[in-house]
Amino acid sequence: AVVSTQSTGEMVHQWADWTGEAITHSRSKGLTEAQKEAFLDEMLVYHEVVKQHKLGSYVMPEGNPYFNPPYPTFQEMVIYIIRHHKSKDRKYFNGHWVPAAIWSDPCQNEIDYVIKLESESVEAPYLLQQLGLTNHTELYLSKANKSGASSASADNVRQYLRKLTAEQLAELNAIYTIDYQLFGYEPVELD
Repeated sequence: AVVSTQSTGEMVHQWADWTGEAITHSRSKGLTEAQKEAFLDEMLVYHEVVKQHKLGSYVMPEGNPYFNPPYPTFQEMVIYIIRHHKSKDRKYFNGHWVPAAIWSDPCQNEIDYVIKLESESVEAPYLLQQLGLTNHTELYLSKANKSGASSASADNVRQYLRKLTAEQLAELNAIYTIDYQLFGYEPVELD
């Protein structure tokens, strides 16, 4: 039996509708409809346990491909993003990875400030000062991006990107081309 060692909080934050779809879409090839349904039922029970913070020493069923691992891999996430971007169906747009040019609509909205997450620790206090919200710094910055100190190294990023096909990388670059231009980034390329 496989015993989950991830913390309940981490698993709750990783699970959402998109994750289930990313997992089942990528890992269902070669399965019968009955197998898909049984494996999905097991996965849904597992995630209900996680959502209720009762993970404890939950024993994951063996042989279920949806639990290996119980969250989408980087490549599965990329496949999900590409697939749904191509669909143009706005119900699949997730603010975490939909191009900023779409959700911010800079052609229709006047944007006075842009803060990049990689420099948020410097830019956010400046923005609060400009907006006259320095009395509320603790409130606004208590949830600031905490990844800065433990941000992925360039080597780690390249390691993930190498898991993608050249076509997937090209499609990601195409999806985010306008964002690259608007916000001063370069397309992603491997050395």
